[in-house]
Amino acid sequence: MGWPLLNQAEQLMRKYSDQDTIGLTDAVNAALAWALPQPVVLALDRHYRDVIAPRTAAEQPLHVLP
Repeated sequence: MGWPLLNQAEQLMRKYSDQDTIGLTDAVNAALAWALPQPVVLALDRHYRDVIAPRTAAEQPLHVLP
């Protein structure tokens, strides 16, 4: 995915800059998940579900699996 992925991750980090839990790894994982037909993240962290919201009204929320 390359640079567009990193651009999306940077935008997410800026959007959630007030959250100490959203770093580059989390932002890249979220951007990668939204590239999937069904956006899913495997994580024990709740911030994917509780903090990172869909970027648009038409976008699905991230589904978080333990």
